[in-house]
Amino acid sequence: MYSPLMQVYLVYLQDRQAKSWPSGRTLRDVMHETQIGDPLAVHHIFPKKLMQDRDVPIERLNTVANYAILSQADNAGLGDRSPLDVWRSLRPTQQEWASEQLCFSASENLLKPEAYDEFIDYRSAKLAERLNEFLNLKHH
Repeated sequence: MYSPLMQVYLVYLQDRQAKSWPSGRTLRDVMHETQIGDPLAVHHIFPKKLMQDRDVPIERLNTVANYAILSQADNAGLGDRSPLDVWRSLRPTQQEWASEQLCFSASENLLKPEAYDEFIDYRSAKLAERLNEFLNLKHH
């Protein structure tokens, strides 16, 4: 959460008024709660347990492209469910909130565990595009 890249991502999400899904609370509101510890959580879109059961090494799962920022409560509520199951359980408004953090409208094909590498490649490119635009950096 505290690396420079994660800090830029968090500022970007706050600027976009991003929400913690499924609750719909803005990350800014969650951050200003008075509670012990960090009110925000790094959510693994493809959960560690789910993917380690598929023999994906932890190093490949701990990447910004596999992260969303949620409230601790929302993160705990999602648990180790597959991203496809989570996506299908969301109402259309909640899917919009999730898409804001994903940086694209989710495709069910990309949310299947067997598509993890494709998801990471696609989301990495989308994140880089959005963050570069946010920071006013140009591609050369």
